[in-house]
Amino acid sequence: MRPLLLAGFLLLHALAHAGAGMWAAGRASPWIVIPLWLVSMGGFLFAACAIFGVERLRRRAEVVTFAATFASAGLLRLAGIGVWSLLGLAIGLAFCALVRWWARCTHPEIHTPTFTTGDYPIVLDRPRLRDRLGAGVAYGALAVTAVLIVARPWHMAWGTTASERAVRVAPATPFEEAPAYRVDHGVTVHAPADRVWPWLAQLGQDRAGFYSYDWLERAFGDEVHNVDSLVPTWQSRQVGDLVRATQPDYLGGRFGTELGWRITEWDPPRSMTLDQWGRFVVVPVDSATSRLLVHTRGPGRPSFAAIPLAALGFYLLEPAHFIMERGMLLGIKARAERASVRDP
Repeated sequence: MRPLLLAGFLLLHALAHAGAGMWAAGRASPWIVIPLWLVSMGGFLFAACAIFGVERLRRRAEVVTFAATFASAGLLRLAGIGVWSLLGLAIGLAFCALVRWWARCTHPEIHTPTFTTGDYPIVLDRPRLRDRLGAGVAYGALAVTAVLIVARPWHMAWGTTASERAVRVAPATPFEEAPAYRVDHGVTVHAPADRVWPWLAQLGQDRAGFYSYDWLERAFGDEVHNVDSLVPTWQSRQVGDLVRATQPDYLGGRFGTELGWRITEWDPPRSMTLDQWGRFVVVPVDSATSRLLVHTRGPGRPSFAAIPLAALGFYLLEPAHFIMERGMLLGIKARAERASVRDP
């Protein structure tokens, strides 16, 4: 097997662990999942970078691949797919043998002790710019992967308490009774609940926007403009209505003309559920304070088809969703609090 081909397979194997980590996180304690996820996904990515040509990683590639193999089997076991753990162990051991072959055949100095004698210093060639850039990309990928794994429990539960996360969302959402995929975000609003709900009720591209970073949404062609006022005609909705994500002719209508989320529960002034997004809840705390929560639930079932989508979700969709939803919650908070101060 050619070294670059081996590195490519190692990279794909590393990315496949995005799904394994997500599935395990829905079923086991993060204190167990995160170390296994770091070692398995990070270890195979480490080995891939070493074979791609990052000199400083070469000497550790074998031992790191070995550690990643057994961490991978444990992670898959926690994900509830014991058969896959045996398959993963077999694939990992095959990678261990191939990485050892690569080290012995292409870089024998890794296994051959070298000694220097005499008074003449050894002068090493300065790495080329291309090599330095490649190493920088590799270290950046390893760092981003580690940060996303460690930060994931925090951003998946940002702003919420354990009791709020334990609230049973079903059957208001169409997901199973014990969902494995859970996202809970919340914020405290220093305004009465009935002052918060109207801002939530007028969500939508064709209404008040999403109170988040509309400049970023417009950069992707989505004509969203956040509104800082309440519009009475936007307050009335019912089950089955579409909360638009974008304009009907977005990207020439290639993805349809009704992109958005259907309302499956409408219970003003307390809760609204959007299909494929989640349940929005306004909880009164006292006469002047409330909690605004968003609960997203999904089955999180392991499958081969979900593996490539899991990598996309891990690196892009989940962080982007957190940034935009956090911005939305803070945007509603700021508007409700300003209105409460202005019109007590």
